[in-house]
Amino acid sequence: MPVAILPNSSEIVLFQMDGLLKKDELDEALELALEASKKVYELQKEALTVSVPADYTMLMSVIAHAILKERVLYEEELQGKYRGNREKLFKDVPQARGFLREPARLFSKREQAMELLDAEAKKHLPEMRETLYFPFR
Repeated sequence: MPVAILPNSSEIVLFQMDGLLKKDELDEALELALEASKKVYELQKEALTVSVPADYTMLMSVIAHAILKERVLYEEELQGKYRGNREKLFKDVPQARGFLREPARLFSKREQAMELLDAEAKKHLPEMRETLYFPFR
């Protein structure tokens, strides 16, 4: 008896029965399927969740780079495939609106931000190197 259940709402989205069951057997089968679906969901969440201990400031340059790179990709797509038609792009790719919003505060100051980040990193390089040492036993 295949059953698909949405884990957050417990809504049954697929139910196929090729044989006969009594009502109490069906109730028990659905209860077991619900319990099993919750266990599978938790196992999937654990498998897909990765936690990496890190200083938030260490990750900012990586995050900023990814955001700026995504913006450039959407700008290229806007000029190429969409021939400058922002509304058509936003209709087809809604998340592009956030990357192409005006004014592009961070994007327009990226060189200045990178210079500042590099200067601050160089100032604190010895301290940062100390935090990277992990003694192995």
